[in-house]
Amino acid sequence: MRLFLLFIGLVSVCGALVGCKSVEQALQEDPGNTVIEPIAAYRARITVEDDALGQNHVFSTQNGFRRTNFIMFSPESDAFLRGFVAKADGTKSFQVYVVMAQTSGWMYPQGGEFGNPPTTVRAQRLHDDKYCSRNICTFREHAAFTVPEGELRRAVAPNSPERANGQWLFRVRNNSGTHYNDFLPLNEIEALLQTVDAASATRQ
Repeated sequence: MRLFLLFIGLVSVCGALVGCKSVEQALQEDPGNTVIEPIAAYRARITVEDDALGQNHVFSTQNGFRRTNFIMFSPESDAFLRGFVAKADGTKSFQVYVVMAQTSGWMYPQGGEFGNPPTTVRAQRLHDDKYCSRNICTFREHAAFTVPEGELRRAVAPNSPERANGQWLFRVRNNSGTHYNDFLPLNEIEALLQTVDAASATRQ
């Protein structure tokens, strides 16, 4: 469970990653009050959604982690990982889920970016709501993008570059030009992989 750090840049410039801060640079400037927990602690907090009519078992790290600082935006903002196991055959898939809450207006997520060199995939805008208090309105958008299982396993491998700081970095690109930069702890990712692997094995 994650709070986010935002990077604001011009779409025309940042679209080509020229003259822009990388996700890593943005996070290094304000890493937040970050505490990385053991894999077992993340596994203990993974939740399971098992809709009797659904096609998948859904595993989530939503309760796994929270950073205590934020810039410009509401502490309701968050990011976490979800894993899906098909009930029919145990097929696995993974998704980064992001909640962006702030007061400057809608951001309209367009894509998820990760890896080196960066890979961009389509981000879905799943839900939005707006609420106001004392003439200040908060705009909250839920977005998600699919991440390949191979990318997650690459990141948690013993010799991966991400092992240097224990973080897998990603960005949500928004049509507004305000982009969401964040990371998921490798231990959080590994905890979900282990849980999903176990669930998938029982369906094969």
